[in-house]
Amino acid sequence: MRTIDYASQFKRDYKGEKKGRHREVLDDVLMLVIELLASDSLLEPKYCDHALSGDWKDFRDCHIKPFGEPWRVPL
Repeated sequence: MRTIDYASQFKRDYKGEKKGRHREVLDDVLMLVIELLASDSLLEPKYCDHALSGDWKDFRDCHIKPFGEPWRVPL
């Protein structure tokens, strides 16, 4: 299992999103995805997990979409 290190930028972004209109579902959806990633499990296709390119070629990205609106989580 991987360890989770929350960067300062993530903490600021999360704090801002907690004040937004998706605050009711943010914790449930985001924590589910983080737990799956920490345990090296595969994400469901609905999260659109994909590799990045260019300067970010060693990284992956996924999308969390409550109510049909994209939220991006760099992996």
